[in-house]
Amino acid sequence: MRKIPLVGERGKGKFALIDDDQFDKVSNFKWIWNGRYVATFIKVNGVQKTLLLHRYIFGEVDGEIDHKDHNALNNTRENLRVCTRSQNLMNRKIGKNNSSGYKGVYFDKWKNKWRAYIYLNKKQIILGWFDEKIDAARYYNVAAIKYHGQYARLNKID
Repeated sequence: MRKIPLVGERGKGKFALIDDDQFDKVSNFKWIWNGRYVATFIKVNGVQKTLLLHRYIFGEVDGEIDHKDHNALNNTRENLRVCTRSQNLMNRKIGKNNSSGYKGVYFDKWKNKWRAYIYLNKKQIILGWFDEKIDAARYYNVAAIKYHGQYARLNKID
């Protein structure tokens, strides 16, 4: 495994991880960290394009590329997998406006309870209402394993 130093304001002191055999291929570029992805800029027919490191390493694929460990700085082949848009969304982080601290859980003011929900095939499935948000988070985890399988991103519960 090799480390590629990242440049730019957000990239200072950060490294992208790649496989040893990819070093020569990617070391010809200056890679930046934009807070979400490792990228560089190339010119194609005189037009500037963004090149994402994980796509460059993986090559042309139909679909999206997912980081299994949720770390976009880890671009080793072992950590990358081809997936659909839906599968990639199953694996995403908690939203910034989430107030419960748990994925798939929010407070329902009308019922005065914590509601657990999950998305499947672009539709929200209500899993139930709970007095404690930790119980709703646990229930979400069970449903995520059932419906999202290997792409499930589970709530961390102590």
